[in-house]
Amino acid sequence: MNYFRKPLRELPFQQKKLLLIVQLSLLLFLFPVLSSHASSAYAEKTRLTIKLDNVRYSDVFDAIEKQSEFYFFYNRDYFNDRRLISVDFKDVLINDLLNELFRNDGITYEISDRSILLRVPESRSAEGSRVASTQQRTISGTVANSSGEFLPGVTVVEKGTGRGTITGNDGKFSLAVSDNSAILVFSFVGMKTQEVPLEGRVNISVVMIDETVGLDEVVVIGYGTQKKINLSGAVDVVTSKDIENRPVNNAVDALQGLAPNLNLSIGNEGGELGAKHKLNIRGIGSISGTGGNPYILIDGVEGDINLINPSDIESISVLKDASASAIYGARAAFGVILVTTRKGSSSGSLINYSNNLSFSDPTVLPKIVNSLRWAEYFNLASANDGDSPIFSNETIEKIKKYQRGELKDWTEPYEVEPMFWKSYQDSWANTDWYKEEYRRWAPKSTHNISISGGDKNTQYYISGATFNQKGLIKWGDDKYTRNNVNAKVNTQINSWLRANFQTRYDKSELTGPSYNTDLWYHNISRRWPTNGVYTPDGNLFYEMEQVWLKYGGRARTESNQLNIIPGLEIEPVSGLVLHANYRYRKNSETSEAHNSKIKVTLANGYEAYLEPNNSIEERSGEEIYNSPNVYLDFNKKIGGHEIMILAGYEQEVIRYSSLYGRKDDIITDNVPSMSTATGKEYASGTKGHWATQSYFSRLNYSFQGKYLLELSMRRDGTSKFASGHRFGNFPSGSVAYIISQERFFEPLSQYINFLKFRASYGSLGNQDVANYLYVETLPISSRLAYILDFDRPNFAGMPGISSPTLTWEKVRTANFGADISFLKNRLTGSFDYFVRKTLDMLGPAESLPALLGTAVPQSNNATLRTKGFELSLRWRDQIQQFQYSVEFMLADNISKVLDYYNPQGILSAPFYKGKYIGEIWGYKTAGLFQSDQEAQEVDQSYLSKEPWRAGDVHYTDLNSDNKIDIGKNTVDDHGDLMIIGNSTPRYSYSLLLNGSWKGIDLNMLLQGIGKRDLWLSGQQFWGAAGGLWNATAFEEHMDYWSPENPDGYFPTPYLGKGSKNQQVQTRYLQNAAYLRLKSISIGYTLPASLVQKAFIKNLRIFIAGENLLTFTRLMKNFDPEGTFGYYGSGKSYPIQMTVTSGVNVTF
Repeated sequence: MNYFRKPLRELPFQQKKLLLIVQLSLLLFLFPVLSSHASSAYAEKTRLTIKLDNVRYSDVFDAIEKQSEFYFFYNRDYFNDRRLISVDFKDVLINDLLNELFRNDGITYEISDRSILLRVPESRSAEGSRVASTQQRTISGTVANSSGEFLPGVTVVEKGTGRGTITGNDGKFSLAVSDNSAILVFSFVGMKTQEVPLEGRVNISVVMIDETVGLDEVVVIGYGTQKKINLSGAVDVVTSKDIENRPVNNAVDALQGLAPNLNLSIGNEGGELGAKHKLNIRGIGSISGTGGNPYILIDGVEGDINLINPSDIESISVLKDASASAIYGARAAFGVILVTTRKGSSSGSLINYSNNLSFSDPTVLPKIVNSLRWAEYFNLASANDGDSPIFSNETIEKIKKYQRGELKDWTEPYEVEPMFWKSYQDSWANTDWYKEEYRRWAPKSTHNISISGGDKNTQYYISGATFNQKGLIKWGDDKYTRNNVNAKVNTQINSWLRANFQTRYDKSELTGPSYNTDLWYHNISRRWPTNGVYTPDGNLFYEMEQVWLKYGGRARTESNQLNIIPGLEIEPVSGLVLHANYRYRKNSETSEAHNSKIKVTLANGYEAYLEPNNSIEERSGEEIYNSPNVYLDFNKKIGGHEIMILAGYEQEVIRYSSLYGRKDDIITDNVPSMSTATGKEYASGTKGHWATQSYFSRLNYSFQGKYLLELSMRRDGTSKFASGHRFGNFPSGSVAYIISQERFFEPLSQYINFLKFRASYGSLGNQDVANYLYVETLPISSRLAYILDFDRPNFAGMPGISSPTLTWEKVRTANFGADISFLKNRLTGSFDYFVRKTLDMLGPAESLPALLGTAVPQSNNATLRTKGFELSLRWRDQIQQFQYSVEFMLADNISKVLDYYNPQGILSAPFYKGKYIGEIWGYKTAGLFQSDQEAQEVDQSYLSKEPWRAGDVHYTDLNSDNKIDIGKNTVDDHGDLMIIGNSTPRYSYSLLLNGSWKGIDLNMLLQGIGKRDLWLSGQQFWGAAGGLWNATAFEEHMDYWSPENPDGYFPTPYLGKGSKNQQVQTRYLQNAAYLRLKSISIGYTLPASLVQKAFIKNLRIFIAGENLLTFTRLMKNFDPEGTFGYYGSGKSYPIQMTVTSGVNVTF
């Protein structure tokens, strides 16, 4: 088969069923589009500050309407009769404000989009209705947009009452109102709400005006918040609604596909329990250190985002360019991820509980061929090697009989050695080891509870969560648990002093077999189906992993993260606030592994030790972070000028240590501990610290709300460099121009509702290098290889040469962007283009003679450039009672090495000048030889001295020298090699679909990679590869060349001599692009009138799924996100699909 031409992956039966579910879900999504409409989430993100003394309720409502886009509908007579009130609310949500305002009045309310309907107690309401009924009259009219087009679905309500209607398809409406002086309120998503007095009219025409959507949204940035409309840097925001109720294992998994160029990668660990997948912003940033990881702050403190409870997250801001992240300095060279957790409200107590129960199953498991095909394949591969058959004719006959059910047992004792069972080429079982080793549909569950509340002076939020997951290792019983506790308290002590305190404790525990699971993943892929699980005497077969997994001992790893942050805010004069906090974090990890003796029963009934030794290992590590942080911010508005100034000081000290101990010969495996072991002892450990010191400042200036300027400066110092090289100055700046607010833009405003241009440039330092590189260290070891005076003494090695001039990597980023909205703000978009250069990266110094006796130190001599773009488009609209949105994101990045010390341009070196990160060099494949004569006419002897024959790979002679080789293996002379692909994921994209209708909601996320090339190695790709004991045979491998199958995809198989056909080449380069249904959920929120009787504010039930469908041209043995492994491509814990159901209830 040709994987470049074959159709999208054929789905197994389970996925076909899931596809049907998705099709039905899409039908559910699309049907209301043709018939209905619902409300928006404006109320959930708009915060209000109101302070009034001795006023009427209506004055409060008017103040809210002036400060926001809310409009009230209520019985004015009822509220005019009420007492005068005083209110003082600061930065609260509308729900919290109204709950406090009506606490003892029996008044209820309903919020729909920006419309708020107030319901008075029944007795007064009935009285008002009787009076109104005697004066009612009918009003009719039409509603259109600024272009004269009639608008269907506009809500029309008489202000102060509950009476209302919706315009029809022709924009017309008819409504009975109380009297001639009534006021009608018109509201529609994407347009400004209008109040229209009747003034005696019985027929009116209304023109709706577009509004600017989302620009008043408050975004968390470095050391503060800012309205989205005022941003001049590149910032993306992920809200709690984007990630809630998804059956993900951690918050990192929930971020994939939600922000362009926020990239998640899965390494050798695959889908292991507790795996910590990597994040990067805008691609690789450096060839040294960790490659450019983002700086992740959780409520202002660096932390492990994998450990926090996703349900505690209120928002996540992704700061991408230098302007946005510069305020964080040396730790933020490659972007910042700001995680803000939930906080309390001022409207009394709310209790929220949610749970979900999920089941996970591998997305991909290779399918082993049956034993007969395995034997035939291995015999052919052995014959091609020039060797005798692996399986005898007698064994093949037994394989056939066993598959026909004519043999009960799959093995028998060897005649010569009757203590051992026949196995491998001498046995005849038919075992699918992937089905045998992995559990299907493993359960996991999540429980969350939170209590929040307070009054206008003090607010609190307390939450707890537990996550339990059972793994897929059937015989190893792997488990993962995570527990979280989070608490926040804010209190206004007096008018100028505010105190806050927050703490969070996260704990995780992973348990499983102590057997090397990486080796286990490798072994599964090469296990012969001719072996069985149990021998005829009922015991586990001693040559398989089940014995090791079940009886070889257990391992446990526990991780803890504690954060404590007390703080004060002092406001001596209006607009000037001093913030001071102390950030403390303690991370600790302990692990232990018990390697037990393993006793097995042989074929003759005798017992023997498969593993005669036992031991206990313990590890512990601790990191303590201390950071005082003080900063001052000042805000002032004078006429059309607005200025914000921030200046501060930060210091960080990180101390770390680790300890390892091992002891052999445990007295009994029933009590594994150091104190019960009597054998040889081993111990080692590490200890160190590093610190930073920083001064920072930022100036924001706005003129008339359309000319924006931001300047920042950070001076950073780090202990990782020698004195004289520790400090660096890193400036940045950005400008923005909201051209749509200019008068000359007015003729275009009916088409383009909002347009802003942005530009930024900045320089940051990167100190992500190993500690103590500038210090000469003397390596100390124990147990010298030679015996001196009847002992193996401790000894010291040659000290490495230090790098005293080592200094900052410098990261300079230019960013150009635009934000725009069209079609009455229903269509919004954002585009960014960036160029990032990382200078003075650590690279190899000039080579020195070997007689030096030690390694040459690295120096700051390499440069990397990364270019890319981000595009996001969002459409949102409503049709009658149906509200929906569609959002598309596309991003790309590519990195090129501009400088690197490799003067010869050697291709086998890690890098060379001009290399694009991810380049794949290989041969161009001409095809497969169809005859021995054809093979012998081409000189490919450089690749193998073995004879070339029909079915072998024919490589192309690119340089026309009549032979296939690599030349000098340099950029200038690479023989027949060429760049055949690039493994960097390109053109990452996602599509988000959201809709709601009468309490039903549907949310879908499709995510993918548009272009990626992969070179896969090992037997999971090739089948017969690496010799007899590394070879395997899956269904995919059966499409090999033979005289009967001359168009076969794979070359003719070899067991030990096939490496000549497995050179990196175009024919077997894999297309790893994919499209995945990353997430889908369907929920139903029960009507408030039904649940409020049970003292429930909100109740939602839902079903959801993750990774349910994948479309790719990649070979079927691999998941496109899980192609790595310590022992070779794809040899890792399977990536999983998940189905879940759950409930979310608020009291």
